[in-house]
Amino acid sequence: MTPAALDASDPAFARDPFPTYAELRARGPVGCVPLSNGREAWFVTGLAEARYVLADKRFSAVRPSSLDSSSPRGVLERHMLNTDAPEHTRLRRLASRAFTEARIDALAPRIEVLVDALLDAIPTTGVVDIVSAFGFPLPVQVMCEVLGVPEADRLALRQWTYTVASPTGPGTDDAWDGLLTYFTGLIAAKRADPTDDVFSDLVHLTDDEGMLTEQELVAMAFLLLFAGYETTMNLVGSAVLSLLTHPDQLRALTTPALWDVAVEELLRHGSPLEGATWRWATTDVEVAGVVVPEGSSVLVVLGAANRDPDRFDDPDLLDLTRSPNPHLAFGYGPHFCIGGRLARLEATIALARLVARFPHVRLVADPAGIAWRPGLLVRGPMRLDVRLDDPHAHLHSHADARRAAGLRRRLTARQADAVVIDLAGNDYLGLTRDPRVIDGAVTAASTWGGGATGSRLVTGSTQGHHDLEDALAAFVGAEAGLVLSSGYLANLGAVAALSGPGTLVISEAQNHASIIDACRLSRADVVVTEHRDIAAVELALAGRTLERAIVVTDAVFSVDGDLAPLTELAYACRRHGALLIIDEAHALGVVGDGGRGATYAAGLSGAPDIVLTATLSKALGSQGGVVLGSRAVIDHLVDTARPFIFDTGLAPAAVGAAHSALDALVADPTLPLRARQRARDLARVARSAGWTASEPDAAVTSILIGDPTLAVAAAAACLARGVRVGCFRPPSVPDAISRLRLTARADLTESDIDTIATVLAEVRAEVLA
Repeated sequence: MTPAALDASDPAFARDPFPTYAELRARGPVGCVPLSNGREAWFVTGLAEARYVLADKRFSAVRPSSLDSSSPRGVLERHMLNTDAPEHTRLRRLASRAFTEARIDALAPRIEVLVDALLDAIPTTGVVDIVSAFGFPLPVQVMCEVLGVPEADRLALRQWTYTVASPTGPGTDDAWDGLLTYFTGLIAAKRADPTDDVFSDLVHLTDDEGMLTEQELVAMAFLLLFAGYETTMNLVGSAVLSLLTHPDQLRALTTPALWDVAVEELLRHGSPLEGATWRWATTDVEVAGVVVPEGSSVLVVLGAANRDPDRFDDPDLLDLTRSPNPHLAFGYGPHFCIGGRLARLEATIALARLVARFPHVRLVADPAGIAWRPGLLVRGPMRLDVRLDDPHAHLHSHADARRAAGLRRRLTARQADAVVIDLAGNDYLGLTRDPRVIDGAVTAASTWGGGATGSRLVTGSTQGHHDLEDALAAFVGAEAGLVLSSGYLANLGAVAALSGPGTLVISEAQNHASIIDACRLSRADVVVTEHRDIAAVELALAGRTLERAIVVTDAVFSVDGDLAPLTELAYACRRHGALLIIDEAHALGVVGDGGRGATYAAGLSGAPDIVLTATLSKALGSQGGVVLGSRAVIDHLVDTARPFIFDTGLAPAAVGAAHSALDALVADPTLPLRARQRARDLARVARSAGWTASEPDAAVTSILIGDPTLAVAAAAACLARGVRVGCFRPPSVPDAISRLRLTARADLTESDIDTIATVLAEVRAEVLA
């Protein structure tokens, strides 16, 4: 079947010609293809066949043309790519004597300078076309250096070259004339006053047949400039696009040797020279069992040959480690690109330095919509818009400021076999590793699986969730409970769902960050009162103009471990018809009879105008959060609390662990007493060591230090001695005073307390010396 007419100007074909080439190759590596202009051409798409044709003298590079050979364009295009032996042999021999490998390699330092200068000039904000800002000017400047073009003349030469590359644009004839006039003058200048450049050598080179003629020199100059920039410009543009669309491979390019291999693959996969220069059959020639008739136009499609599946595994796959890589990106045979070595050198330097200078370079446009240069001889993106700026610059600035203030944080993995006394975690009752708790987690996971599988309103509620909610409610004396995925979400859900526009929310200054965020997200009017300031709460409630009011507070404040004045707050709320929300995170399991919490201890449990929140991750040694209160409150949360509705339910293992921990607490009501006693012991030994320590009302005491750098150093010194303590710095502390926080556990021994006392004394002497 005859293939459809190929339209090389079709933007879709220009963007991705390779499916078309694969289809042609499937019909045979050599075949006659109808073109959209009504003509036919023979396309060579197989690699072996491409080599055969490019090396066979029966395929001439001299094109039949009606072009006036005396016109500026006619003169400039009579270069060696458009000649056959023996003329081509002579031109190539002379050019090769000037264009030696050593001469090309010696250009590397200068190319590095030019690359860096171009990168310096590229704006680092906004959108940048990497083709016009980098891919085009670099090879033009390099070739101007090769030709010895003075700096002052390069802008005009660049513009003429760009114009003749776009023959449908205005000023084309003037550009051809400008190039011819300029090169003629340049040759005269080189003859009279040679300089240290390749073109000066070409002007003065001679062999048995004499020197290059004036016409040969101007054509040679044009070829070097035009072909030199076309190849590298298209290579840089297509290579940058390939690298940015294969970020994993780009990140792996860490050494010059890897870049060398990568550039070979970028040449193969992108093929900046899509086709070799046209050939014409001077006689009937049989290739791959097909006879190409005399006079036929023949195009060796380098891009197709470079993706020949008979030669390359997964040819359409970009593999920057591919080796060996016998591609034909620079052609083959007598007309093999003399500037191939220079193009490789330019691309390797340019690409490596580009991504090193701008590691955050990224595409602005969808690759599928990028316009490519039409035609069959060269291939590359017409423009390639990128951003070079660091999208995280403001984050780095913020991090630098925090580092300078000694406030950077780092994640440190806790080792399972580490032998330390842990005073940093919140396992107040020592139940996290209790076999009963672990068994509860395992049993629940075995029964219900590793995850809840969905939100609580879909598939995320197991019988275990309901049983835990009932048990927790009964434990604290509430009507009902609602388990969420964390204590943080419990506060977000409760405050936001129970307040909203038209509500005054009064929050205390030292409340936990989850309460602060809940207030911000509530869309309510928020007033923040000073720490434990009942008068300020009364004043805010008395002066309110909104219908509803909520007071929200921690039961035990997380930094210093002191209790909120819950009784006073509760009666103040009742006098003014306000709801009281109490976060029992640091009180549940520690404060009150049997660890039932600070609200229970204050005689306020079960009150309809009090809502409790709590975490399951501290005294209960598991994970998750809970809201406890009246049935009306819990039903309202089920209907409206977004952190409950739109979050996956708590994992069954965490549910089982928390319920087993609660059972263990009920079975041993002395656990809270022991935790509180150990907190007092920690405060006592800290003071004995000379530190200023808070008086604990629950299981937390803190050591005031002040300077965040000293606090970090003290925490590190404690850990080095086998005691892990918490280090709290702004913004985690409400008064901007850095602290060490010591959290007690019911299972600490007298020996542990003695060790802690020794360590605290040694660390104080070391850090504050």
